[in-house]
Amino acid sequence: MFRSALLLVNGPGELWGWARPLLVELQRRKVHVAVRLLPCQFASGRERAALENFPGLHVTGPGGVFATLFAREERTAVSAGMPSPEVLYQMGGDLWMGRALAKRFRAPLVTYSYAPKKGMRGCALASTAFAEMLPAFHRTGISPRLVGDLVKDALRLDETQGTVSPWRKGSAFRIVLFPGSRPSIRNAARTFLRRTVEHLGRCVGPLDVVTLLSPFAEAEEFAAWENEGLSPVAAGAGTVLPGAHLALTQPGTNTMELLHTGTPALVAVPEEFFSVVPLAGVAGLLGRTPFVGKMLRKHALSRLAEALPLLAWPNRLAGREILPELIGAVTPERLGEAAASLLEDRARLGAIRDELCALEGRCDVPGEHGAAVHLVDLTEELLSRGTLREGTTSLPPRRE
Repeated sequence: MFRSALLLVNGPGELWGWARPLLVELQRRKVHVAVRLLPCQFASGRERAALENFPGLHVTGPGGVFATLFAREERTAVSAGMPSPEVLYQMGGDLWMGRALAKRFRAPLVTYSYAPKKGMRGCALASTAFAEMLPAFHRTGISPRLVGDLVKDALRLDETQGTVSPWRKGSAFRIVLFPGSRPSIRNAARTFLRRTVEHLGRCVGPLDVVTLLSPFAEAEEFAAWENEGLSPVAAGAGTVLPGAHLALTQPGTNTMELLHTGTPALVAVPEEFFSVVPLAGVAGLLGRTPFVGKMLRKHALSRLAEALPLLAWPNRLAGREILPELIGAVTPERLGEAAASLLEDRARLGAIRDELCALEGRCDVPGEHGAAVHLVDLTEELLSRGTLREGTTSLPPRRE
């Protein structure tokens, strides 16, 4: 068994949904784990604070690109007696950073992703969640190993924390709101969602509303959401979602939480949020320029919507719209009316739940263990056989 690992992670979704269960599994096996937070325009700024509950965890970053590539803090820690990583795991972010760090530490790079990424062919091991994701990889000449969905592991962690269910009104429609993991989006969403809930209540009657605030939210945000009457909670999705009738959310790894819990949802990207939705690469840099930035961002997001006609992951896996998506000219009133229409159509609501459960059953990787266990087992197996080496892509044949 390898004894040390460096975990590379960028945004909040990847940290909480992917890296957290992997970190728990590695620490359970007594592997010494260090975490490097990669530079990321999608970061919340609270990633380091979210990792404080993990005992003995050495966390570095996020820093600049050069500090990351030269691994200054990690190399200083190694010089001070901490073990050099025997394997690197990258959960999100640009793979050229992980590949550069793998060469610096002369250790193999293992990556996990829902979709193919540039540079993946240069990783020692690529892994993904479901067989339905494989065709996209194969079109780029990549054959990842199937390990299951780390998000499902994260939901199980939520369930084991013993948090009491927040639902209180037995006869009301139970609505869960996902305001996002980034402060700028949450701030923009607060008034929008309050107006949505008010309109929805006028349409369907009493509501039991819970706002699932990100674990990266500041403490003072809870008071702001409470003042809007939106009942913020810090409980994990694995505690809140099983009791919900409907979720109002945005695209992201959180839609995989909806899949695994069979929770119907409306996925919305209102046009008025385009100015705060982060973009990757050059588009993200240009989008912050004065005057023309807003126009460029709107154009970039419109092009993205054309390139990805389905944004929610359950819809992308199914190849069709299971969770209704509303993009562009979405007002609070329009979103509230769409939610009311769905809640009042019990047959459609039940059909969405059944389709999600059926899709989850088809996608799930067989076996009693979770994705983190499979990924670490596979890493250990390939290291022991000498087939997982720094800078190689010589994987054993896939076992279907």
